[in-house]
Amino acid sequence: MILDLITNPDAFFREEAESPRLWGAAGIVFIAGGLGAIASYLLLSRIVSVLPAEGGGAVSLLVFAFGIGGALVAQFVIWLVFAILFHVISIVFDGEGKFTKTLALTGWGFFPSIFGGILGIGAMYLALQGIPAPTSPEAIQAYSLAVTQSSTLRLASLVGIVFTLWSAFLWAFAVKHARNLTFRQGLYTVAIPVGINIALAVFGQVFTL
Repeated sequence: MILDLITNPDAFFREEAESPRLWGAAGIVFIAGGLGAIASYLLLSRIVSVLPAEGGGAVSLLVFAFGIGGALVAQFVIWLVFAILFHVISIVFDGEGKFTKTLALTGWGFFPSIFGGILGIGAMYLALQGIPAPTSPEAIQAYSLAVTQSSTLRLASLVGIVFTLWSAFLWAFAVKHARNLTFRQGLYTVAIPVGINIALAVFGQVFTL
């Protein structure tokens, strides 16, 4: 049960490893990516409103397609990259098991990203309320920068690290059961990729002040 993922992740991943549900994991990743796409939509809807009427419909469609679709696709790419890294790094600890199992179990570890996505939507909404919408196409770049660099989104990004750490905790169990390791070995396996991810997030916020 999904509740075990929160209350007893060791038991959840032990059972999941016996018969990995790749589509279930993909569903978790899709929801997380979809929430990110909604946050993108909130921003893009403001931007396309100032595009010129002539040809603006086609441009708006492209903007939404790349912006929203990109957010969704990016989540699946991140899933694949993390799964590959976990699978490869676990070789150091003589990990055993198919990549498809690692991929499936890694996907379930994105469950905390759903909460992070909800936080992102709320932060985006609040940020947009505090910044006047652009009045011309020339103002779009400055407007986008003002929104993405707003204190609200910065704070949400830093708070989001908590959800990343939660995912890391789940991934340690995922790798443990996907690759037949101990929990400590699973923790070591996920530490480097997750540590780099958090470092980049912090670096991005600190050095754009």
